[in-house]
Amino acid sequence: MKSIDELKKEQYDAKAKLHELIELINGEEYSSLTPREKGLISQQRAGVEMYLDALTKRVYKSDEGINTNSMWLPLLMGMFAAPWTPPSPISDLSEKDFEDSIITDHAV
Repeated sequence: MKSIDELKKEQYDAKAKLHELIELINGEEYSSLTPREKGLISQQRAGVEMYLDALTKRVYKSDEGINTNSMWLPLLMGMFAAPWTPPSPISDLSEKDFEDSIITDHAV
């Protein structure tokens, strides 16, 4: 088992990583990323937040026990962080889009 000093070092590193991710999310570069990449970064942030929470409880020997309800919020945030784009409406399609998909009553 790690000593308190080792856990504090790990906690410090996790805080630095979380700060780095938050800086990225708040920066200009983030807006140019794909929705997939944004979602993955949000998942990473949620994971680091959960990890940091567990480390903090270990370092300070929190008496409140493990609150499993607090771990679901970061997970849910990570799931819904990527913006959802609805499919294009059918009215945007042209006849050319249907040329290769003509349905016949012949067996294939």
